[in-house]
Amino acid sequence: MEETTKKGSKTQGTKDAKDISIPVSIFRDREVTVFERLVEYLKDEEGLRYCEIAALLNRDHRTVYTIYNRVQTKRKYR
Repeated sequence: MEETTKKGSKTQGTKDAKDISIPVSIFRDREVTVFERLVEYLKDEEGLRYCEIAALLNRDHRTVYTIYNRVQTKRKYR
């Protein structure tokens, strides 16, 4: 999805919520919370940025950053 800015340059558009499908199977992983797994999936598998994930989940981007780093720490020490 490309959008044109006012200056005429093309930018990569963000994914819309209806463009993303979340497989239920990702929630089988009980090492982390459902929210942590969702953030991890959107960041790693869908390639979304923190601000894009925050907009989709109606959360602050700093919260998403914290959650993502928490799940990475949990995975590192288990």
